[in-house]
Amino acid sequence: MGFPILYRQTRPGLKRKPFKIYKFRTMNNERDKYGNLLPYEERLTTIGKVLRSTSLDELAELNYLMC
Repeated sequence: MGFPILYRQTRPGLKRKPFKIYKFRTMNNERDKYGNLLPYEERLTTIGKVLRSTSLDELAELNYLMC
């Protein structure tokens, strides 16, 4: 699916104060023969579809547990 499975992303929060969010990786990095990333629909994994449809790919609450 891609590694690491969990990754951290910085996003703007309240009053543009940055905060870190932990996300599950739901896409792979497969490329065509020219080195271009494949279209979004082809890179989204089966597990990724489930995680995104249930919003489980974004676990902002983990930020509080891991700090």
